[in-house]
Amino acid sequence: MLLLLLFLFLFLFLFLFLFLLFFLLLFLYVLVLALAFVMFLLLLVVVGVVVVHSKHCVYFTRLIWWQSGLQESILNIPSSFLALFFSGLRLRAIAMYCEVNLRAVAFF
Repeated sequence: MLLLLLFLFLFLFLFLFLFLLFFLLLFLYVLVLALAFVMFLLLLVVVGVVVVHSKHCVYFTRLIWWQSGLQESILNIPSSFLALFFSGLRLRAIAMYCEVNLRAVAFF
């Protein structure tokens, strides 16, 4: 009788242990899936921000080109050459900034 009770308690303990282990693994699985989904959403946000930012870079680049052409046609004095030169530097800086952002997306 004592041996039967021992086996019964052993069986219940083993069943309870496996039952809890199953739910723990199930909880960890759902947690990993939720974290993967959140990381995917964050990646989409980062890519969206960089793409929108790149479009803004193109817009600012066109704006600076337009301003440079406008300054050159209206002012037509030697200082407009300096304005074109500095706007060219700004264009290069913006292009480098956009390229760095696009490389960051390519890294992901």
